[in-house]
Amino acid sequence: MDLICILILAESLLMYTFTLADLKLRLQSAKNFGEVWHFFLDHFGENEAFMAKGERVRHPLVEGVVEQVAKQVLKRSIDAKQILLTKLADDRFIHGSGLFGGTLIAVMYFEDIDAGMLSLTTLGSEKSGFIRFSLQQPGRTIKPSAN
Repeated sequence: MDLICILILAESLLMYTFTLADLKLRLQSAKNFGEVWHFFLDHFGENEAFMAKGERVRHPLVEGVVEQVAKQVLKRSIDAKQILLTKLADDRFIHGSGLFGGTLIAVMYFEDIDAGMLSLTTLGSEKSGFIRFSLQQPGRTIKPSAN
């Protein structure tokens, strides 16, 4: 790998670190959830450094959310173990997607704030639905907000 490629990769990694923090803030405060997903796709969807990072994982809490949302919104049961999740351990960030009977379900989740978002898109449709969620991981207590 030559020096130019190394510098470009380092710049991409630095840029994704800053924009991941921005994504977290957007996820927490957004009124328009579609804007959060557009930000994610615009800044991470084609970022080679970001896509190369992480490892495939199973996450029962996130999978459980996907299954519950599918049951409530799609009115059918799915096996969320089919969703491909990737974890960036250093960033405590999980993302992934899966196709379930013509519906693409994508998820992002920040472990440090126990919050995430789902996107549901029916193939062949230009409309998407978005759901923000928060979880409490077993054995972890959340301090009440001072607000």
